[in-house]
Amino acid sequence: MITKSILKKIRRFFRDIFKESKQAPLQIEEKSNRDFKEYVKIEKDKEQEELLKFQEEFVRGNIREEDMEEEYEKLSTLYDEQILKLEKQIKEEEDEIEADKQEIIQMMQELKNR
Repeated sequence: MITKSILKKIRRFFRDIFKESKQAPLQIEEKSNRDFKEYVKIEKDKEQEELLKFQEEFVRGNIREEDMEEEYEKLSTLYDEQILKLEKQIKEEEDEIEADKQEIIQMMQELKNR
């Protein structure tokens, strides 16, 4: 009985909301910020791709360290970011393994206690 009255109130609430929205439609203005954010993201991705290609060429030995000028700092930053990302992934996997290990230990103890 209580749940039916709650459901009626919820239905009435949503009905009233949608009834109001039909009477006065909202006007939404598109802002150029969205376009700007997408543009910046695309540019960042392009720059990242170029840097990754540069890194690949450097690893292959096609580019010498002496030939790099401004790319050296960018490449160094890229390596630092990659290292941090890998360390984070390793830590997450270690935590997951530890959680699984604890779960197995708990299951084994429960089996012993039976």
